[in-house]
Amino acid sequence: MWIDCHLHISAHWQRPDQIDDLVKEYRRVVDHVWAIGAPPPHTAGNPIVLRASRAHPGFFIPFACVDFSRPVSQIDRFRALGFKGLKVLCANGPLGSERAMPYYRRAQKLGMPVVFHTGSVPAPDPARPGLGVLTDYHPVELEKIARACPDLYMVALHGGGFFWREALAVALGSKNRRIYLALGDFDSAAGMHLDNLAAWDMAGLVQDRIVAGLDYPFAASLCGEPKPFTPTALVLPAVQKTALLAARLEIRLGTAWRDAVMGGNARRFETLAGLITQGERLP
Repeated sequence: MWIDCHLHISAHWQRPDQIDDLVKEYRRVVDHVWAIGAPPPHTAGNPIVLRASRAHPGFFIPFACVDFSRPVSQIDRFRALGFKGLKVLCANGPLGSERAMPYYRRAQKLGMPVVFHTGSVPAPDPARPGLGVLTDYHPVELEKIARACPDLYMVALHGGGFFWREALAVALGSKNRRIYLALGDFDSAAGMHLDNLAAWDMAGLVQDRIVAGLDYPFAASLCGEPKPFTPTALVLPAVQKTALLAARLEIRLGTAWRDAVMGGNARRFETLAGLITQGERLP
């Protein structure tokens, strides 16, 4: 069974039974998922993610989205509420800026791993103009963070996206083996597609640090959508998206590579990064 390291709860799901149905269906192909809070209007925020994780303990590992306009102390509150990790969607500038470092240092001190949106401007939201420019999301920013916070575990969501070659270079060149890359969610024809997997395979030194994260309910182009990513392109259910990615990985790179990326590497990350605490057991 596999692990999805990048799942959002749709902002349109307001009833508990809608989340219950997702869990029931998705358990057919995954042991558990990382449920990541993100600002509306397309995805549910931190409170709904936390509520879902409490309703389904052992299935959702909750990540809180950090608001860099609020004090660093919010991270302590997230930890106290039960969040296991943090999500950085927008740091109001480059991900590795000095202004953002106190947040990462606090996450490191509290043992909370951080997942980062990398490679592209997040989905446009008319209510929040200027959410960020493309250069803010370079994977090389994670290397800056690693130098300041050497014990912080990090994941570059989207595998670097448009900058997937840069993401590989960071993972290969960094002395810090706590930087992981998430594969499986694609933004557009110019982004990271399965045709690029040969490059990931040749970079065998980082195969043990690649995990799978579909960015559900997005990731339209994974399902054959010919147009660039749009927030409304909800093409396939989570089960079908996961099965499709697994099948393509197996065909392209083999069963062992598929199983490591789809589950084994994530289990190791969860243990090393403290997502699973001593005495806690996930399926």
